[in-house]
Amino acid sequence: MNQRQHERYIVEFPARFAGDCEGTGIVYNLGLGGCKLVTDRPLAVGGMLAFILDIPLQAFAVAVRIAAGRWT
Repeated sequence: MNQRQHERYIVEFPARFAGDCEGTGIVYNLGLGGCKLVTDRPLAVGGMLAFILDIPLQAFAVAVRIAAGRWT
C-alpha cells in the first residue's frame, strides 16, 4: 500500500545541495512531497538543506529553498 500523499515520478538528474551538509548527488523518485537523493555525503535525519536541481534539457535549474531529511 502506497502511503505517500503526493505522486512520485521516476527521474534521474544531478543536484547540488548546501545547508547542514554540502555536496552533490543524483535525484531519483521526485514529487511534491519530496525526493530520493543519492550522495556519498553523510546526511542527518532532520538536517536542513537547500537544493539546486540540474534538470536535463531545461534552460534553468530548479531551486528548492529548504528541505528536511526524513530518512537516511
